[in-house]
Amino acid sequence: MRNVVFCLFALVFIISCDRHKDYDVTTNSIEKDTLISDSSIVNDIPEKIGIKMNKTGGVYEIPCLVNGVKMNFIFDTGASDVCISLTEALFLYKNGYIEDGDIGDRSYSQVADGGIVENTKLHIKTIEIAGIEITDVDAIVVKSISAPLLLGQSAIQKIGRIEINGDSLFITGVPKEKNQKEKVIKEKVINNIPIPPSNPQVTWWDKVIAWFGNEKKVNEYVNHANNSWDNDMDELALLYCNKAIECNKRSWKPYALKGHIFYANESYVDAIECYNKMLKYNKRRESFPLDNGDTIRFIRCMERLSWANAIIGHYDEALRVGQTILESNPNNTQAINTISYVYLKKGKYDQAERWAKKLLDVDKKKAYFRLAYLYNEQGRYAEAIKYYEKCIEVDSKSDASMNNLSVILLEHYRNTRYYEAVELKKQAARLGNKFSIDWLKDNKIDW
Repeated sequence: MRNVVFCLFALVFIISCDRHKDYDVTTNSIEKDTLISDSSIVNDIPEKIGIKMNKTGGVYEIPCLVNGVKMNFIFDTGASDVCISLTEALFLYKNGYIEDGDIGDRSYSQVADGGIVENTKLHIKTIEIAGIEITDVDAIVVKSISAPLLLGQSAIQKIGRIEINGDSLFITGVPKEKNQKEKVIKEKVINNIPIPPSNPQVTWWDKVIAWFGNEKKVNEYVNHANNSWDNDMDELALLYCNKAIECNKRSWKPYALKGHIFYANESYVDAIECYNKMLKYNKRRESFPLDNGDTIRFIRCMERLSWANAIIGHYDEALRVGQTILESNPNNTQAINTISYVYLKKGKYDQAERWAKKLLDVDKKKAYFRLAYLYNEQGRYAEAIKYYEKCIEVDSKSDASMNNLSVILLEHYRNTRYYEAVELKKQAARLGNKFSIDWLKDNKIDW
């Protein structure tokens, strides 16, 4: 009897908490001929991002990109500034990652023993943490070659709200302008594509299921699955995912990981099924940090869901998911790329070109490739050649661009550019491009 009373009390408590949640449920949609504006891209419940910190010598470090360079910083909420050693500063300067204008005046700070040390102020253009990019960070260079790298308040306060649980750092409430490079797409949307709620309701029943769902065991199986997948044991990875689902059929994590595994194996129909279940159960749009330092990210699942639908010809669904991504991530490269591809496949070339050109501001390589592909489909071969060449200039290892460019040269400029096309095939083959490898084998050409 006592147990029954306890359970009833717990349910009443959870229901009461649910009634007092601090967010509302709204339905957002982008109607025909409306603009995606600031007000339509703000989520009341932002994505929660988890970072697995590495414990070294009693302190926790997190991986960062400083002006694009990988560095591991000690997460130090007690430090006022970002601090780097003279060694790292010299490396950044010698390799062009910081310029003369980024180096400021001398400054002075007090160390733990009470002494005063001389530092140099430094302006860091960008620091990226778990995909979140913050700009214009104040830092100091400590004039010691062995000084630790500290991530202090000058960066931390720009990230958002932080929570630390053991060796995991969770970030929520990321300011929109900090992880979207302060740009908003203001483009008329051609189709009337409904957007699902950006802050879906989490009911008391969801909380009860999570409470009894043995999440600790689910997390353990998901990590086993990820480790198996890392070691090319896909079947074992899927088995562990299914074990996790048996523990809690409403946990989104195993469905997300299964989606990634199927996607990597080009089983797009299965991937779509898994990603849709992930969407159904991941109502708070959370991410999950794995034991190996990787993270299962909500936005990554959405990107792949949109592209997988585009690949198998579910164009309207691909557009719907792509527009959902842009609702909160207006400069998301993959979503823009997918939308351009879909309009190309639907034969709406003007719209495809317009969306492809949006990529020029955020990812020139993808923009050049998408424009080249589009112009080739339209028979505008000179323009296609121009943009494939631009793509190769930006990325000298773009085997797809090399292969596609060679195809155009062989089909339309064979008499004048045959040897150039063959050389491109050889370069692409050395990079592993299977289409170029097959062509060279069929033509009995060594590479």
